[in-house]
Amino acid sequence: MPGLFKRDIDLTPFESYMREGMFFRSATLDGAGEADVRLLIDRYKLKTIVDLRSGIEKKDKNEIEMSFPTAVLWHMTPMEILAPTSDNETRRRATASLPVSGDKLLSASPTSPFTPSADYPAVPAHPGVESEVVHGRRTYRIDFAGSNFQRQCIWNTCPTRLKIRAALLILFCQKPYAIRLIGQEVMAPKGLTGLYEDFVEGCQEEIVSTLKIFADPSNYPVLVHCTQGKDRTGLTTALVLSILGVPDEVIARDYGHSRKGLEPVYSETVEYMTRAGLGPEFADAPEEVILHILRHISSRHGSVTSFLSAIGFDQVWQDRVRSVVAPKQ
Repeated sequence: MPGLFKRDIDLTPFESYMREGMFFRSATLDGAGEADVRLLIDRYKLKTIVDLRSGIEKKDKNEIEMSFPTAVLWHMTPMEILAPTSDNETRRRATASLPVSGDKLLSASPTSPFTPSADYPAVPAHPGVESEVVHGRRTYRIDFAGSNFQRQCIWNTCPTRLKIRAALLILFCQKPYAIRLIGQEVMAPKGLTGLYEDFVEGCQEEIVSTLKIFADPSNYPVLVHCTQGKDRTGLTTALVLSILGVPDEVIARDYGHSRKGLEPVYSETVEYMTRAGLGPEFADAPEEVILHILRHISSRHGSVTSFLSAIGFDQVWQDRVRSVVAPKQ
């Protein structure tokens, strides 16, 4: 697919755990052309895109937005999801958000159905995209490594001297240098495994919001992506597969396939990481990283499913995901 790095979950080891064509993962879709979008719609029957990036990572004006307008995240209970499809679809269409002036989009908040902000103001629907909402295609945007992660796992761990230096750099319009400085001194020493541990501890609201999307059968087929398609997306994929009962070693092998997908853009990814103050290891996707985080979760919480229950995605929600994605007996 020219201009689009996309990968299906490698189904072969998962045939007894999930149905084919339900779940895809990808790096950024900003480079997708019109033909790519048609392939996602016509061949893969894609219904929902889950974008885990922050607003500043998003490229303005891309083809994906016109066919997958941004929708509001409703925090429904599992029983509400079981309600008649027409009721859910009526509410979804009534609350779907659409492209707006200034090339900004409405964003879903992880803690409320919708919270307007300066970056994503609430505005009337844009004409010409109602047909896409009727077809059921949508994008959910969740700032996975957003304010919770930045506050708990980055800013709160900075020594006072570093906070002062970073604040001064930002004050004098040198934010890229501040980001690089914090990356070098706070994130780089933790390595990829430390980053994933921080995701688990600092992004719990976002994890729950993301996983609830997978509990709604009207969202499938689903494609989840971030920028590189391996860290935020890799952890999300691992958690979904773990809910389905896929063994850790099999999950890790699937995660490791990201290396092949990253090869064409490896140099670009290393450069991107360098600008953030991170070393080339942050551009890699070794199987050991996902194995480490799954075992880390189990050692601290007993199991992945127990961890998810503790943060708000309980057994009822998990059973709902299994009932939707697992092969029919």
